[in-house]
Amino acid sequence: MITIRPAAPSDVPALKALLAPHVERGNILHRDVDWEAFQIALEGDLIVGAVALTPQSKRIVELGSLVSNRPGLGLGRRLVNAAIEHAV
Repeated sequence: MITIRPAAPSDVPALKALLAPHVERGNILHRDVDWEAFQIALEGDLIVGAVALTPQSKRIVELGSLVSNRPGLGLGRRLVNAAIEHAV
C-alpha cells in the first residue's frame, strides 16, 4: 500500500536519492531539497514518489520535481492532488 504525506527533515537523504537519477537523466531540474515544499509517497518506509510546491508569490506556487518510481498506478496524480490540498 502506498501512502502520501508531507515530507519531514529526516526524509531529506532519501528524497535526494530519489530525485538524483531523474535529475541526471534530465527528467527534472536540479533544486535544493527543501523538505517543507515536498509531499512524498511511501511504500512501507521507502519513498517511491515525490512532488514539490514552491511559492513564487502570495498567490502563485510552482509545482515541480514530480517523480514516481511506480509507474502506471496513478501515483503522479495522487501526489499532485495531495500537493494541491496541502496548498489550499
